[in-house]
Amino acid sequence: MLKSRRFNRLQVPDNVNDNENNIETNNDVQPNHIPLPPPIFVRNVSEIIELRNQLIKLIGPQTSSFKSSANNLKINTTNPDSYREVIKYLKTSNAEYHTYQAREDKAFRIVIRNLHPSSSTSEVGAAIEDIGYSVYQVSNVIHKSTKCPFPIFFVDLEPAQINNEIFKLTSLLHTKIKVEEPHKRREIIQCSKCQEYGHSKGYCAHPPRCVRCAHFHPTTQCTQSKDTPPTCAICRGNHTANYRGCSVHKSLQRSNFKSNSTLKNHVNNNTIVNKQETLSSVMTHFPHLI
Repeated sequence: MLKSRRFNRLQVPDNVNDNENNIETNNDVQPNHIPLPPPIFVRNVSEIIELRNQLIKLIGPQTSSFKSSANNLKINTTNPDSYREVIKYLKTSNAEYHTYQAREDKAFRIVIRNLHPSSSTSEVGAAIEDIGYSVYQVSNVIHKSTKCPFPIFFVDLEPAQINNEIFKLTSLLHTKIKVEEPHKRREIIQCSKCQEYGHSKGYCAHPPRCVRCAHFHPTTQCTQSKDTPPTCAICRGNHTANYRGCSVHKSLQRSNFKSNSTLKNHVNNNTIVNKQETLSSVMTHFPHLI
């Protein structure tokens, strides 16, 4: 029987595979320090004065700042309450925007090696809770081709100051184990709703765009025949928008490796990029990628 009610929410995500490079490392948050809320990127702002006045009425004059680029208006807020009020206002205004998960809300992910793959995720989670941690979800790593399980488990812990102590753990379920931090994400994240790079669908309020035909509708509602060649919503090439061979994706990925940092902004999906363009040309189209 599980001892913690919180662990009753344990989830096992779908499509877990062996690509550990797609897992972000844990962000270090200093005790008693509240990190700033994530930025909000708003598109198609025609009148900044009206928006600014509305936000001042909502959250005051000292709790937000703006920065404009060719494609977006970036809004930074100084505290979680102001962030939530801005998001609420944008939603009620049907604005096009995207943002990111707040750092303090992110689960603390660890990798546990050497546990036998037949170990149940519930058993692993309960054993970790027994030693004082709050578990959100546990998943066994599966080889994406053979579907065979590895002796590797991903464990997401609820945010807590004691979480760093778990790296000292050497034994679990009568097994010698090794607890590690996940590898840093190297693949540029892509939104499966609007198909743009740099954010996920969970924090996207842009219009949906089909991954196959590039039209403005959800992919699940696409009526285009499978015999019809696809169209990329990013570069307009004859492939789906999530094709890793896309010229824009490859250029951004090369830039990502060179700078040794994750993507800090998104790519404007309305810009047509020729397949033969070089990396410098892509960066000219997307100057906000820094």
